[in-house]
Formats: sequence, C-alpha cells, structure tokens
Amino acid sequence: MKLMNYLKKHLIVILTLLLICSVACVIFLMTQLPKLAETIDNQQESSKLTSEYLASKPTSKFVNDLAFKSFETTKPVDTKVKHQYQSPEGFPVLSDTDAWDEQKLQALYNELMQNTHGAEINDVFQIFVHGVPNESVAGTHQYESKTIPFSFAFPALPDLAIEFEQNLGSINLYNGDQNTTIESMAFFLSHEYGHHYTSQYLFNYDESTKDSEYAKLRNLTEDNVKFNIGKDHDEYLKNHHWHIQEIAASDYVQLMGSPLAKNTVKYYDVKDDMLNGSPVNHTYQSINGVPQENFLLPLAFEVSGMYEYFYSFLKDGNPHTAPVHEKLPITINVEKKSTSYDLTTGHTTLVYYEITWNKPYENGVIYTL
Repeated sequence: MKLMNYLKKHLIVILTLLLICSVACVIFLMTQLPKLAETIDNQQESSKLTSEYLASKPTSKFVNDLAFKSFETTKPVDTKVKHQYQSPEGFPVLSDTDAWDEQKLQALYNELMQNTHGAEINDVFQIFVHGVPNESVAGTHQYESKTIPFSFAFPALPDLAIEFEQNLGSINLYNGDQNTTIESMAFFLSHEYGHHYTSQYLFNYDESTKDSEYAKLRNLTEDNVKFNIGKDHDEYLKNHHWHIQEIAASDYVQLMGSPLAKNTVKYYDVKDDMLNGSPVNHTYQSINGVPQENFLLPLAFEVSGMYEYFYSFLKDGNPHTAPVHEKLPITINVEKKSTSYDLTTGHTTLVYYEITWNKPYENGVIYTL
C-alpha cells in the first residue's frame, strides 16, 4: 500500500526519468550503431585479407589494395616531357625527344640497374634525357632537398596531410638526338649515378670533404685536389679532373659501373689508319682508352682498400673483396721494322717500331698500349 502511494506521488518524476532514459538510448543507438556496423565490416574485411594472405603461396606478391590506395604521392610534372617510363622503384625516366621513346627509356632504366647499387636507388627523383647537347657537359646530377607530400584517407578519420623533406637526386643526360643508343649513353649514365652514390655515402656536405674517409683513403690533399666546388663555373670546368667529387664518380665507374660503362674498344695504330682507313674511336667512352679523367692519380683498383670501401655501403650481407690477379714478370720487346711502298710520288720506305709484351696477368685484365 505504501509502495502504491509512493508511485502515485512520484509518478511524474518516474515517467520523466524513463523518458529521458529512452531518448538517451535512442540517441546512443543512432550514433553508435553505424560505427558498430563499420567496425564489424572492417573486422570481416581484415579477416578476409588475413585468410587470403594465409592461403597465398609464400613466393607470391601480396598487396593490401585498400591500404595501398589510401596513400597518394604528388610529383611535379615537366611540361616538356614527350615520353616517360615509370620505374618499379617509383622514379620516372623521361625524355623531351622522340629519339628516346618509352621503350628506349625502359632499356635505359635496365642499363642503370646494371650498375652496382644499394638502398640509395630509392633516392633517385628522376632521370631526364634531353635531345639537345649541353655546351659544357654530357650529363649532370643535382642532389637537392625535395618536399614529399602524403595524404591519408582512412575510414572514420578526418583527412590528414603531412609533408617531409627528403634528399633526392636528378640525373640529366644531354645530346640524346645524337646519342641514340644505350651504348652511347651507358658511360655518362654510370658517371652521373656515381655522383648520386658518392654524395649519398662518401661525403657529408655539412663538413669539409677534405676530412672525409674517402679523401684519406685515396691520399687526396689540398696540395692538388679541389675540395670545394665554388660558384665559378669556368674554374670548375677548367679543373674538372681535380675536383674530389669528379674523382669519386670516376672511381665508381671503375669499381661498380655496368659492363657497358666499362666497354672496351679496339684501337688502331697509324699504319692501320693509313692502309685500311680504320674507324675513329671515341676514346673517352672506353675503359681501356681512358679509364679515368685524371691520369696523374693511380687507378681506383691500385688504391689499397678502395674496392672494399665502395662496396661497404651496400649492406647486403655479402662479403665484398677486391679480385686478386696473380702477376708475372713483364717483358717488353721493341723491334724496329720497315715497309716499302710505291706511291704516286715514287718509291718510299716507312720505318716504324713494333712493341710487344707478354701477359703478366693471366685472365680478366685488359691490355692497352
């Protein structure tokens, strides 16, 4: 009886509380049920992806497309581009000439990959083949800071965009309208990638390059080597072979360059040129003609520890030791000879010297006189 009287007395309060609870429940269900349903869908999708992954072969490539599509990377587009090949690493190989179409740009990328490389390949921004020549150089490399934007679009979260700075290298190759083959570009590509490799590992530009481990190992001092590029372009070109950056890039080609970059050429003597009209060879693009630009320095292979130093940055877990060639005593023989010819001006005898030598190295060594 007392309970009934209590309920009658407080009926309005009780009904009000029940109404408030009901409204609160409705609001909760309206706001939470969609999220709950979305959570269930995401769990089901995750379970599906997990099942697909577990069912896939160990050697097959598995990509979570949903996560992959949520990232968008934006790179500036050059309006002069005529042809483009997108590398698997994500950097484009571009050209502004029809002499280098997409198929040839892909072949150029394949040639780049024949040069020994490590993780620094992921820091290439682009490779650009220009049809016109450059009055000063056959190729250039710029190593600069780029702003990389990323946008995130995940469910149930507001759009988020972030930016970070990353040092990326751009390689430019010139005279593509004349150098239309991979062979004609291989050396220049390797040399410019040598700048990319050495600027990544050998030099800290916040410090003086004269204090680098490379300078000490190669015994480079301020007495003969240019350590600072400076702003005088003419001075740089005049002393190109004495700048430490160029010496290091040349060392890269010798030690890590592709087979085409270290191409050998058969050279002909004056007699062959006179009698047979032997073709003129571009000596700078052959490892046996001009193995390096600076002839006053020892070759990279002649510097103890240089091979191991360059390969130490690969971090691939493989031991890298310089190849060893057993050397035998060398014997050089110079023999004077003569040949007579009946020319339009009369009978002429030409005197010449023939130089021969044994092979002090058995295999894997190129001999050039």
